[in-house]
Amino acid sequence: MQLIFCILRSSKLGQKVKFVSKIFDHRGILHTVFPPIGLFILFNYLHYNLLALAVVAGYLSHIVIDALTPEGINFLHPFSSFRISGFIKTGTFLETILFLVLIGFDVFLFVKVVL
Repeated sequence: MQLIFCILRSSKLGQKVKFVSKIFDHRGILHTVFPPIGLFILFNYLHYNLLALAVVAGYLSHIVIDALTPEGINFLHPFSSFRISGFIKTGTFLETILFLVLIGFDVFLFVKVVL
């Protein structure tokens, strides 16, 4: 889904129609709490409860990880300009360690829930 919005943002359409580029800015509306809440409601309504948890967990973990970078994110965009940012720079050793810890946690959850 994010790939679609990334393509829209950088496409000819996004370049010609500025509001498309602005709405789907990389750390804009898609990096808020609203899409995962909407997806959770939708998947639960369709009775895909496990899928709802998996999608929302993945989506929120991506948002939280982006919040740990110096650029940060705005969880409540466009309703607030409050930005949360951290100190972990992309491509550093610390990011690699965090990535490995989270992969380990994901494997643990997979084994606990699925197996």
